[in-house]
Amino acid sequence: MKTLSIGIALMCCTILAKAQINTLDSVKTDVVTVLQDERIDELMSKKVLIKKEGIAAHASTKTVKIDKFGRLNVPGYRIQVMNSTDRALVYGKKALLYQRFPTQKQYVIAQAPFFKLRIGNFIDRKDADNFKKQLSSLFPAGVVVVPDVVESRMKLTPKETPQPEK
Repeated sequence: MKTLSIGIALMCCTILAKAQINTLDSVKTDVVTVLQDERIDELMSKKVLIKKEGIAAHASTKTVKIDKFGRLNVPGYRIQVMNSTDRALVYGKKALLYQRFPTQKQYVIAQAPFFKLRIGNFIDRKDADNFKKQLSSLFPAGVVVVPDVVESRMKLTPKETPQPEK
């Protein structure tokens, strides 16, 4: 009885194996077309250009660093609007700043136990001071210009090194 059941099981396995081999033989090989977004090619060309030319650009005397997303990170200034231990208050003021100045980027920096709210990406100190005057009416308690590494947009062409936009 045992040998009969083993024999039937082996026969079933043999039949299944032959069926799989036959289906593999009948499969046709076709060409696969991959569609990708144009922006991927653009990003890859920027990355290749950065590696190929070993770009070490300078904005006046400040060294420019390029992150993996193609953004320029340069030494500059941000305006610190507030420093508080109340997280909800800081995020509420961030929303207010976004409503008033939607083109300026806001940053919340958490350094326990404080939350610092900063705004802007200024390369020149004069630009930061001018914007600080606008903010002092909203935040009379004290607005401070602080040195920081700021983001700048990159314009990259094959024969140029990147220069930060103002």
